[in-house]
Amino acid sequence: MKKRIYIKKASGQMQLFSEEKLKDSLKRSGASEQVIDSIVSHIERELRDGMTTKKIYNHAFALLKKGRRDIAVRYSLRQAVMALGPTGFPFEKFIGEMLKKQGFDVRVGVMMYGFCVTHEVDVLAKMGDKHIFVEAKFHNQLGIKTDLKVALYVKSRFDDLKKIQRRKEGITPTIHEGWLVTNTKLTSKARQYGRCSGLKLIGWNYPPKGNLQDMILRSGVHPLSVLTTLNQKRKKIIFDKGVVLCRELTHNKPLLKELGMRDSEIEETMEEITFLCGVKNND
Repeated sequence: MKKRIYIKKASGQMQLFSEEKLKDSLKRSGASEQVIDSIVSHIERELRDGMTTKKIYNHAFALLKKGRRDIAVRYSLRQAVMALGPTGFPFEKFIGEMLKKQGFDVRVGVMMYGFCVTHEVDVLAKMGDKHIFVEAKFHNQLGIKTDLKVALYVKSRFDDLKKIQRRKEGITPTIHEGWLVTNTKLTSKARQYGRCSGLKLIGWNYPPKGNLQDMILRSGVHPLSVLTTLNQKRKKIIFDKGVVLCRELTHNKPLLKELGMRDSEIEETMEEITFLCGVKNND
């Protein structure tokens, strides 16, 4: 019988280590049964009471990166999206780019008249005559869940935008749907309210199909924070200059040179972008 090991979650809560949870996360990333068994066996030998979930994640990621970089990237997607912080704007831009891939016309940070007050809409997405109001709720820490209060707040904004009777053509279009998109998990009450109220909720693993992770993989739009060839200091500088996506770097080689990167390092980063995002190197 295996020893019961308690690990520490990002919230500080202690929980019993679950081999199945680790296997499921690796399986969702596309790892084979052989790779999964090898990584789980390796990590279980290192487990100690009080070990953090972050340390376990880092260990699994390092093992994956040695053999299958593509799977390692999928496994690290949640951390990469969380690294878009500390402000929410890169996340809004990221959501907008994914919706563009779905065929929407997108505007980010739009001021719109509501029935009672004016609202700043994170993302306004349009397809045909249909307009969607998207509230992008970003957290840069693990262990936080998007709760009922957030869902109620977003629904009230959606209702105010939808209710307005006097509209100025081109400025306040009719809003047909309200979405709350978050990079965290959603509480059960938030999910229940979304289903009941008609507010569309998209979280990291919710709904089972069409969640945020699915959107990223389907669109092929990756945040530059997913790149393994750039260190955290360089990523932060690039974010601060308004560059959010991997593919944007293919047009910003001078920026990489400003960071003191050698030509060989830049070429390695470009090769990783091509491999991960399917974007060709632009000389």
